[in-house]
Amino acid sequence: MDKKKGLSMGTILVLSLAAGTIILTLIFLSAISGSDFHWMSGREAEPTPTQVTPPPEWDNAPTVSPEESRREATESEPVRARDPVRITLSFAGDITVPKLMQDTMMINDHEYNFMPAFEGVTGVFSDADLSVATLETLITDRNPYGMYNAPSALLETLREAGIHHLNLATEHMLDLGFEGLDITKSEVNRLGLEYSGYLASRDTDGITSVNGVRIAVLSYTYGLSDEGRVRTGKSEPADIPIFSVQKVLDDIRTARAQGADLVIVLPHWGMKNVATVTDGMRETARQMAECGADLIIGAHSNVVSEAKFIETTRADGRTYETLVCYSLGALLMDARNAENAAGIILSVELEYDPETRQSRIVRCHPVPLYIYQDRINDRRTWRILNVENAEQLGNVSETVQAGAAEALERVRAVTEEIER
Repeated sequence: MDKKKGLSMGTILVLSLAAGTIILTLIFLSAISGSDFHWMSGREAEPTPTQVTPPPEWDNAPTVSPEESRREATESEPVRARDPVRITLSFAGDITVPKLMQDTMMINDHEYNFMPAFEGVTGVFSDADLSVATLETLITDRNPYGMYNAPSALLETLREAGIHHLNLATEHMLDLGFEGLDITKSEVNRLGLEYSGYLASRDTDGITSVNGVRIAVLSYTYGLSDEGRVRTGKSEPADIPIFSVQKVLDDIRTARAQGADLVIVLPHWGMKNVATVTDGMRETARQMAECGADLIIGAHSNVVSEAKFIETTRADGRTYETLVCYSLGALLMDARNAENAAGIILSVELEYDPETRQSRIVRCHPVPLYIYQDRINDRRTWRILNVENAEQLGNVSETVQAGAAEALERVRAVTEEIER
């Protein structure tokens, strides 16, 4: 009898046992190899990332968001150098409005309009980031006003004309005692103007910021008037900045230590109606420049005086250039002679380098002024003429034009060296 074709039951059983053994072996190998074991299916298997179990002490570690990760990465990068900053400054001289001048600008018993006097120079201040003038009068409500006491309408006009900062440090600052000075300071603050030259109850460190440049304005008076000394017991109170070389040098160093990038010193010095610069003033200016003053802008004499650049080497071993104007003359006063009638508004453009912390003057232009008498509504008054303004010159008499030409010569004679 023929045998049946196919596998016997014994062969099938053996093959089944062999296959099972292979499968069990593969399962065992997979278990002991972990997740790094891969089946091969005609191509090389792709590796999977290794899983790491963090140590127990990481359990409470803070979670860092993607935004924080990007910020940390940015902060760790080198800081880019900041570009130099340009600022424009304007400086004007003394502002005095004696009672005779006030009366010509009075509308009624309680109202005054000082703008006719200042309208000729409003455009000069308009482009300045910081404009500074010396207020040689008090501002109180003690009507009738006096020689060195004026209504607050004057401050409103100065603000409208473009002045930002007023130097209060003059010999007349205590002519009405501390009460009068406190009222003046309050009026200045009320109208949004800055001030320097009076330290009592000051809320800041005397440093203002302009386009990110920190500027210290330090103001001093050579002393007090006889009236001021009588009212204060002939003393020199600590919060009144009486000028002394050592005090100024100490204040310059303090301002630098407090972070001032630029230091401006406003000394009320010299002699009335005298343009001569003494050797003592020159030496004091040199010491201030060497100590860290970048601009020294003087007042008090009511006549224009010499202006120049001083080059010094400071404590850091680097060379610096300081602009010194010993007197800008008056911005407004009841000018009685040709010397008093000439004044200056000094326009200065500075470039400050945040990396080196040095500044340089890239443009310096003295704008010549002429104070003259005019008539409004059949009353005599005073005006300030911008001598460079052809339109203004064309609207005044030949006599005023001649006076303006003389004022121009005086200004050019003392400022030729600083023009750039």
